[in-house]
Amino acid sequence: IAGATEIVDESGNYSFYAVRGAGEWLLPESASALSVFESGLGGANTNWPAPRTFLNVDDSVWPHVPELVPRLNAMLGNAGVAYHAAIALGRVGAPAAPAVPALIQTVDLGAAGSFTNAEAARYYPDRVFSNPQGWHMALVGQDDKGMNHNRAMAALALGRIGVATPEVCAALARAWKAPDAWVRHNAAEAVAFLADSMTNQLPELLDGLSDSDNGVLGRKIFAIGKMGPPAHSALVTLRELTRTSRLQSLVAEPERKIVGDSVDELSAAAKMAICRINPQEGRPFLPDLVERIGYWWNPVQFLTESGPWSNDVVRVVEPLLEESVQGPQSTGRKIIAAYIIVRHDPHHSRALAVLHQNKSAGQLNDRLLAGRFLFEAVGETNGLCELIEEGFKSPGSFIGQTAGNIAAEMGNAALPCVPAFKAALWHQSPFVRAHAGRLILKLVPQELPI
Repeated sequence: IAGATEIVDESGNYSFYAVRGAGEWLLPESASALSVFESGLGGANTNWPAPRTFLNVDDSVWPHVPELVPRLNAMLGNAGVAYHAAIALGRVGAPAAPAVPALIQTVDLGAAGSFTNAEAARYYPDRVFSNPQGWHMALVGQDDKGMNHNRAMAALALGRIGVATPEVCAALARAWKAPDAWVRHNAAEAVAFLADSMTNQLPELLDGLSDSDNGVLGRKIFAIGKMGPPAHSALVTLRELTRTSRLQSLVAEPERKIVGDSVDELSAAAKMAICRINPQEGRPFLPDLVERIGYWWNPVQFLTESGPWSNDVVRVVEPLLEESVQGPQSTGRKIIAAYIIVRHDPHHSRALAVLHQNKSAGQLNDRLLAGRFLFEAVGETNGLCELIEEGFKSPGSFIGQTAGNIAAEMGNAALPCVPAFKAALWHQSPFVRAHAGRLILKLVPQELPI
């Protein structure tokens, strides 16, 4: 790693993979790696776009290296890498607060710094494919797309950092109504993070709530709902958005079938928002939301939330535990229904029985799901390590990754699985290998193979 910014093969890939490896395996414990990383962010390598290379490490690195915030903050002034710098700052979280002023400027202009006008910021270095021998850096004029990507990621970073100053809230309210859909989408994500602090901007947000972009509209509805009762004035608009006829005339793609973006699901999103703002008004919508269990995750997340509707949720979800339809979808619906109920009533005997039954028998993926839900809902770890070991032995990448995610949630309770993690370092799926390596690094770093 010490030469990662200087040593490259003919295609430049050696430097890239060395940097990725250093970021994922050596930071933040290695002082020398941190030093090389900080130097690399300065862009010393002329053979490969070093700042971009060093920014493209795994997102999990950034919360552990707040020392790099000043360097990342400065990089917001380079429109060619501001997108990646904003992602990194957002992942750092609250310690990245010193970068907030530069992020606000990036939200507005696409980059931070002194520009005579926004047009001047549109010309920046970008990587272009020049010939079979490799990549080179060229100064190319970009259209609005690149700058809007910077603006979008800067908006999301403001939400993740969580410092809701009046200036931040005002910037997000401006981005909420930006011409570019991706900027509006990420601004809505950020407003959801800061919902409790965004109520002063509610009139501006309501003015831009009825968005014609399917995906953006869904995120905006969710963000308004997260404000809870203080968003009472949004109910008039949200009631309109529960009507599919209104949505079909509003959105640009009324026939879109992508999960979460369809007219039916946007209607359901408005119903969930109403329930968060006015639970009494939202109660009649619960049966409709239950019907979506097993097909869309957002209603599941909503139905697990505690609130004055908890008893009603248990009542309308219980029939799914006895669903007679056979097949994988039915099994998954039963497991998820049991999880929702146990989140509200940890002693619900029938729901616990469904989870235990599906943890001990059936398809491995269902057993892992039931085991995970029992751990999350009631902290049960009995037999879970055995399931994780079985998951890592499976040739399926998805199952192996699921096992890895469960083990990561368990923390030290997953220590008996270390031999399975070691064996999975040679799994056929690179994603499973990466999960196994990270788990060893987290739990027993001294046992990593040298």
